[in-house]
Amino acid sequence: MKSLSSKTHSGFISLKTKITLLTVLLSVTTTAILGGYLVFESYRALRVQAEQSQLTLAKTLAWQIDESLSRAFQSVEALSKRQQIVKMEPQQAAGEMNLVVYATELIDGFFLFTPDGQLITQSKPSISLKDLPSRSFFIQNVKKSRELHRGVLVDVYKTAASQVGILVGAPIFRSGQLAGVLVGIAYLPNHNIENLENARFGKTGYAFLVNQQGLAVVHPDKSRILDSMLDNPAVQLLQNQKEGVIQFESGEEEVLSAFARVNSASWGVVVRQAAKECYEPATNMLQLMVVFLLIVLGASILAALALAQNVVQPILDLVGQVRQYETSRVDFEYPLSATPKDEVEVLTQSLSRMAKKITRQTQLREKVHQENLSTERKLSESERLATIGQFSAGLAHEMNNPLMVILGSARMARTAKSGKRQNWLNAIEKEGKRCQRLVNDLLTFARPIELRVKKFDLALLIRACWIQIPNDAGQFQIDCPAKSFPVTADPDRIKQVLINILGNAMEAMPGGGVVSVRLIRYKKGIQLSVGDTGTGIPPKKLVQLFRPFFTTKSAGTGLGLVIARSILQAHGGRIRLESRKPRGVWVRMDWPQSQKSGAVH
Repeated sequence: MKSLSSKTHSGFISLKTKITLLTVLLSVTTTAILGGYLVFESYRALRVQAEQSQLTLAKTLAWQIDESLSRAFQSVEALSKRQQIVKMEPQQAAGEMNLVVYATELIDGFFLFTPDGQLITQSKPSISLKDLPSRSFFIQNVKKSRELHRGVLVDVYKTAASQVGILVGAPIFRSGQLAGVLVGIAYLPNHNIENLENARFGKTGYAFLVNQQGLAVVHPDKSRILDSMLDNPAVQLLQNQKEGVIQFESGEEEVLSAFARVNSASWGVVVRQAAKECYEPATNMLQLMVVFLLIVLGASILAALALAQNVVQPILDLVGQVRQYETSRVDFEYPLSATPKDEVEVLTQSLSRMAKKITRQTQLREKVHQENLSTERKLSESERLATIGQFSAGLAHEMNNPLMVILGSARMARTAKSGKRQNWLNAIEKEGKRCQRLVNDLLTFARPIELRVKKFDLALLIRACWIQIPNDAGQFQIDCPAKSFPVTADPDRIKQVLINILGNAMEAMPGGGVVSVRLIRYKKGIQLSVGDTGTGIPPKKLVQLFRPFFTTKSAGTGLGLVIARSILQAHGGRIRLESRKPRGVWVRMDWPQSQKSGAVH
């Protein structure tokens, strides 16, 4: 076939190409989406696992430190509650304190002070007062004790030997009054808390301990001991009573920090490691899974190509045979098999049988087609003659009544006296005008409608038409939008429709009433609705009102609505009648917004 050949050379996409592309696309899409999702989720899970491992490590370290500090705090607080210790002899009080030192792992010694900071006694004479903070330091903590009235106070300081010491102070009250201050001393080099500075995680990971003021208590970098670490985002979050994981930029590298609280002292442990090193297992796994995904994707594409080839080739053979039949008009012969191999062979055999039937039925269809054309021509001619006969009968009926009145009135006027002759002449004039109106409506109905489209205010035109319609005694009112409503149409033709529709609405309400007008602008057009509150029209007659010469009015021609429909059809619109509840009729008129001038038949 010539047309098929031209398609093959211009924009034609073969079935083989389509199925191959579709199969490859489906394989690639499913493999890429599913595999990509699994790769992404696995990578995300490994990152989350790395973060949780970091956080678990920080919590473990914080728990270990918290255990040591809690036991020390409990010992100091328990000893401070022995109120008689401030009344003992210094040597006896020192003995009591030594017992607690031997029983408590973290405490290296005790000092007992008066409320004004004077030393009463100490547990171990070997601890030099030079290792203690200044007097102002104790006075400051005593003030805190007075404010606290219970519990212990924890603080850190640097000894004379540049070591870190932990001071645990507890107020001693007697009869509600501060009687002394018990101070426990712990040197970090003597305890395993100091080992935190030697902890390493990978190549870049380490941990440090900060107190409630954000000062470094334990840090791998000795120079940073008791330095403020508040510039670290993890330490800042610790100050807000939080624990978790945060990633931020430090210097030229991204850092992943996990932080956990040491609750007993309101301190915190921070575990810090380079984000690249922390996420390295996840990154390696991601690269491995991407390579695996690409291999699977390539295998899927090869499998899709092989599948497409096996599926399409039998179809291509079938297409070649069908094309040969189509071009040569010979019988499509194919050896029939009792056991077809697949659905394509079943289709081929079915096409062979169908081709023979098509060849036999073609001539029969041509013959039937010719007979149908002949029948349609006869029916069309009959319908045209019936329409002309119906229109002529209606015209003859409408013209006959006024002509009979005119002839009768003329005979009566010839013999009537001069006083009554005027009445017969008036009747002749009235019926003559009716014939003239009927002829004018017929000419309007038969003449092509010439549209002169322009933009105008539809609301203003409606009010102008209302003024032109006689309204004796003002018994009719109109409910019309006062706002401007610009439209594009033929204003003279729309005015012709409006005068007819508004007049019909008034005639439907002999006792007077309100004519409602609604204007709606929707996406592609205009809707104009006119409603009355008359007796209404039965549903069966609503459709008949658009037939020529059908009218429910005694003086109507039956062409008003027919002409209105022709005008709206010339605008590309329509008109329809709907019953209005509880009574009356709505006349709905629609036409598109954009119009063109010209004659419409």
